[in-house]
Amino acid sequence: GAPFGLTAMIYLLTHAFVLSQRRFLVGKPFWIFWSGFAIVAPVAGALTWIIASALRGAVLPSDVVLASIGRLVGWKGLRIVIESLVGLPARVHFLVIGEGPERTALEVAARDAGVADRVHFAGRIGHDALPGLLGACDVLVQPSIGEEAFGISVVEAMACGLPALVSDQGGLRETVEADCGVRLPPGDVEAWRAAIAAIERESGRRRQMGEAARRRAVAHFTWAANAARHEVLLSGGRA
Repeated sequence: GAPFGLTAMIYLLTHAFVLSQRRFLVGKPFWIFWSGFAIVAPVAGALTWIIASALRGAVLPSDVVLASIGRLVGWKGLRIVIESLVGLPARVHFLVIGEGPERTALEVAARDAGVADRVHFAGRIGHDALPGLLGACDVLVQPSIGEEAFGISVVEAMACGLPALVSDQGGLRETVEADCGVRLPPGDVEAWRAAIAAIERESGRRRQMGEAARRRAVAHFTWAANAARHEVLLSGGRA
């Protein structure tokens, strides 16, 4: 992918352009086209060594594993999940996938909260390996306190059958619907703790939401779905 600095610059320029065009969009119809991506089914057991390394052999089959994917920076809000673990059953674990300048601070936060044995840092995982690793998890969490434009990592996890707990802001409102996840107040530890506790208790609901999440990812966020929306719009219909 593009270097982080270049990606940030592209995002800021695009955001500035959209803001400058708002006065031309008021009262006029417009369409949003989500990013497309290739659906890859998780392969059970194919990445045992990665999973064992990431979780340090500390997770039992009956445990519930929350997962996050992305650069470890403050606005991703991962401290919210770490703080939410306090008071939750010991079988709830948090797998942090990715690297970034916030990692040391997150490790300290986990130790200070007394949950270091349930927070596991996998580091950077190759894109091809992600489906197998996500297939070993139960729930995707995206507790961003800064605005997310879309949330491609959320969709990737949904495609692997994971329900998603996300912050109720930005593009995440369009990505996650009620049947496949829960949108939560950004930064509200108590709300996140309650949502995690509920989804931990209700394995049947967790499974149903995961199935709905995969259906939504396949129906709306593949390159084929993206192309079909363009085709409808260009032919004069409504995307």
